[in-house]
Amino acid sequence: MRIPHTSTAVAERDPRLQKRGNPVMNETPNPVRHRSELFAAIVGDSAAIAAVKDLTARIMSRKWRYVMISGEPGTGKEMLARALHTHSFREFRPFVECRCSEFASEDVEKLLFGIEATSKENSYRGLLESAENGTLFIEEIGKFSVPIQGKLLKVLEQQRFRRIDGTDDIPLNARIIATTSQN
Repeated sequence: MRIPHTSTAVAERDPRLQKRGNPVMNETPNPVRHRSELFAAIVGDSAAIAAVKDLTARIMSRKWRYVMISGEPGTGKEMLARALHTHSFREFRPFVECRCSEFASEDVEKLLFGIEATSKENSYRGLLESAENGTLFIEEIGKFSVPIQGKLLKVLEQQRFRRIDGTDDIPLNARIIATTSQN
């Protein structure tokens, strides 16, 4: 999904789009209710905004597991990612954030995949594992090193991963939504 750089205004995060506290998982969300709530937060009536709304509705209806959102800074990429999570059957599951710019490149692999317990380190659940049944939101995936991007692509293709120093495959059961401001 590409968010066009226009002079459109995106409303502040709508409280209705934030994660709800109800512990019951809604397996079959009401798309009419969800679409109206989602689109209330997207302000504008240009052709570009209409295209974003249409594409967002198609993504919601198809329940795609992997979504890439690109666009200029400040165009509402995170708001759309949160809306896609909130308006899916994953809405009562974790929304785990990975802000690539906050971590050194050597720490990103540990952060994503986790670490299996060894004599030197304790076991650590990575973000992929923490997002189980929910959504992993990766901000600015283009800031990952090429080797990390390759490893993440392999995870998406095989739908499983291993912790660093681990021997057991862990199934991937999360929606991955990544954003970038690069083309």
